[in-house]
Amino acid sequence: MKKINLVFVLVVGFGLFVCACGVVSATTVYVPDDYTKIQWAVDNTSAGNTIINLTMIAKLFSILGLCLGMIGTCFLGKGLLMRNETMREISKTYVGGNLSLKNKLKKDRKDAKSGFIFLGLGFLLQCISQFF
Repeated sequence: MKKINLVFVLVVGFGLFVCACGVVSATTVYVPDDYTKIQWAVDNTSAGNTIINLTMIAKLFSILGLCLGMIGTCFLGKGLLMRNETMREISKTYVGGNLSLKNKLKKDRKDAKSGFIFLGLGFLLQCISQFF
């Protein structure tokens, strides 16, 4: 008898759980796809729903892309300008004789590569922002 009561309680409890999960269903609302304004989306959704503002996401990607582009430009400019200065110093010395100048040249090349990477990432984020 106790076994039957335990099984009955478990089945009824599981059934109530499934019913409760079906009643509480959260939806996702996209602004401006579903509603033109954020306030309209807030007014027409219930508690537990998610509102995603695609316009803000696009602006975020755009601003982040611009920042990465500026950082890339700074790295690239520094790497290229410093490389010219290092090349002038190397030309004043005999070839291969100054190890610190070689290391500076390697660092300048690395900065220039980093600049290209940042510029590429910035451009990519700018392009992605156009799809929102």
